[in-house]
Amino acid sequence: MSRLKKGLAVRSLSTLALLLVAAVCLASDKAHLTVTFLDVGQGDSTVITSPAGKTVIVDGGLGGAGYKKKDKGKTVILPFLEKNKIKTVDYMVMTHPDFDHIGGFNYLLDETKSGSKYPLTIKEFLDPGYQHGTILYSEILESIKRRPELKYRNPKRGDTLDLGEGVKAEIVGPDHIYKDPNNSSIVLKITYGKISFLLTGDAETESEHDIIRNYGDALKSTVL
Repeated sequence: MSRLKKGLAVRSLSTLALLLVAAVCLASDKAHLTVTFLDVGQGDSTVITSPAGKTVIVDGGLGGAGYKKKDKGKTVILPFLEKNKIKTVDYMVMTHPDFDHIGGFNYLLDETKSGSKYPLTIKEFLDPGYQHGTILYSEILESIKRRPELKYRNPKRGDTLDLGEGVKAEIVGPDHIYKDPNNSSIVLKITYGKISFLLTGDAETESEHDIIRNYGDALKSTVL
């Protein structure tokens, strides 16, 4: 483990041959915030676990029709959850509905129901609300409907996620739904003590300018 200022530590470890993990925590605390960036190839997937034990999955990498053998929900994300004994996902966040960010969600939604090999409790699904005309996006909306216990919502700028005491998680974008999915990405800032993460999806110049106008220096983060 490499030591950073005031007890901050960054650690890298591998969980499977295909999985690369980078976690950031407050090493001096027994309970810590862990942010894990999973290697899903194109696209991204990030798993956040708070000191209160709450879990957020931001994006799901590739999957869906044509990617069954490479579905990152099956081959990367679920194995990571199993290895770390995570059985409750408090928030599943779709930053935007492009195939390389949401593909693995179908598997996670459909193959972890009660009675499955590794059942997951998924409490809430966040969708920016951009109506993407793809089959994959439609399939994910149908998968959500097949889990009636799952809360679905389109968050707005300024909304927060409840990750427990000591962690602030705020939706800072999009300012509104734009003409393209990238600019409509959910942008999430997570702050724990003196360390912060800004997760931007695929937000582009138009959205970035609006977010900067709204938040200014408050966007400064340790990790982008």
